[in-house]
Amino acid sequence: MGRQSTLLVYRVICTDEDAMRWGEEDIGNLRVALNALLRLFRL
Repeated sequence: MGRQSTLLVYRVICTDEDAMRWGEEDIGNLRVALNALLRLFRL
């Protein structure tokens, strides 16, 4: 549900889009994508 995780990361990090009004599905997908980046870079 919602937009793809990679698109959400791009919109928040690269275009500095405010995510306050995003739906619950989009926020969940963003959380999944950011957690994957943390694991990838071992942060």
